[in-house]
Amino acid sequence: MKGHPGWDYKPYVRMCDIKKKDLPVICRLAPYEDHCEIQWMDHGDEEGQHQIICHQRGTGKPDIELWTCEHTVDIKGLLPGREYEVRVLRSKDPEKGSDFRFFRAGEIIGTVIDYLHPHDDHYAYSGRYLCSPCILRTKKGRLLVSMDVYGLGMAQNLTILCKSDDDGSSWQYLCELFPCFWGKLFEYEDRIYMLSMTAEYGELQIGYSEDEGETFCKPVTLFPGCGIRWEKGMHQAPTPVVFHEGRIWTAVDYGSWECGGHESAIISASLECDLMDPFAWVCSEFVPYDRSWPGAVPHSQWGGHEGNAVIGPDGEIYDFLRYQISNVFSGHVDDSVITHGKAFILKLDKKDPEKPMSFYKFVDFNGGMSKFVIRKDEITGFYISLVNEVVDDTMPSQRNILSLSISRDMVNWRIVKPLIDASEYSAFDTGFQYVDFIIDGEDILYASRTAFNGAHNFHDSNYITFHKLEDFRQVIKETLETEEGYR
Repeated sequence: MKGHPGWDYKPYVRMCDIKKKDLPVICRLAPYEDHCEIQWMDHGDEEGQHQIICHQRGTGKPDIELWTCEHTVDIKGLLPGREYEVRVLRSKDPEKGSDFRFFRAGEIIGTVIDYLHPHDDHYAYSGRYLCSPCILRTKKGRLLVSMDVYGLGMAQNLTILCKSDDDGSSWQYLCELFPCFWGKLFEYEDRIYMLSMTAEYGELQIGYSEDEGETFCKPVTLFPGCGIRWEKGMHQAPTPVVFHEGRIWTAVDYGSWECGGHESAIISASLECDLMDPFAWVCSEFVPYDRSWPGAVPHSQWGGHEGNAVIGPDGEIYDFLRYQISNVFSGHVDDSVITHGKAFILKLDKKDPEKPMSFYKFVDFNGGMSKFVIRKDEITGFYISLVNEVVDDTMPSQRNILSLSISRDMVNWRIVKPLIDASEYSAFDTGFQYVDFIIDGEDILYASRTAFNGAHNFHDSNYITFHKLEDFRQVIKETLETEEGYR
């Protein structure tokens, strides 16, 4: 057995499972109401015919049997709301087959990029749920989406990449990165970079691809961490990487929930340097949340994290942070107690990027309780975010409504319209959340961490889904032209 020279795997196989390396493996599932797309690979028999066996879980009797030489197939004739298990076998050697993968047929909103059933053990060494989507349009036109596999108390160290070469109409498995968690894709010059953690609160690392995400070089460590959630460590999220005045800037955190929250910083590097050189990067001194800041909610214990590096109207660099005011999900809430609807901003001294940021201000921001991304539309000048709008004050953590929010000045925000309104479904097990988006010509393309149709709960999502808001500038224009469009 030889060593592995890169960061990417197709797929990643643990040493204890090395005998499975040349067996068929199902690498992507995309279930819909009455059909499911299955993608697999078989390094031990690339060209041979394979048998796909699919049946309802617990019956043991195949409902559907297919034979194909293709590595992607759409299983049709499924019953909505039913649970299925599927396996791929070599037709000429049926003893050689994949593990069973599980899925649930049923309604879904959007296009499925990937799916993971909460009872599926396929990635159990890393986790059981899909998280942290990041979307990128490469200069050559390919769409890439990365996602984590996570689960409380699990290793949380695997990232899956999928691609679309038809503008998001269909998706294919691309590769897996290990170790990789909380990854952020960005492109600079001829390289697609992945900035990520080795695991939750692990090391902050960076690697790159020169072939549209097909393969990645081994990453290098930029800043150390601890890798356990009951000690303080590095934290980041797929929030914007911005290029400004010859440098690259992005926000990071340090801390953990178990240690009382997170401190905030911005890392940056000169674009004249090699981004793979750790000495090219600097990190501002971490700033802890301070309840004495003017406008702070007195009862907030957690502060902020998952910040956005934003270029302000004045050309300065700001960190626009999610504000975790409360851990209340539902129940009676005292009208006098603020539980949501706020965010806060720190300001970096861009002339001294290692200096700690200073407090700037708190802002009214519906959706500030969940992760969000802020980008500036250079054509209209609007700052844009897709947020989990809270419409029920008794459920400040609700994530079943996703709305378009805009601001002219980065400070004063208004909701334009809901993009996904799943409020008819329970907020306990429904979420369209942690959305990452790009401005793509006249449209906004976004990827959602989606909990729907049998998710473990609203937080522990089972889908990563793709969505498009067409002609978004016209949507904004129509709203601003009518007072009744304001909210």
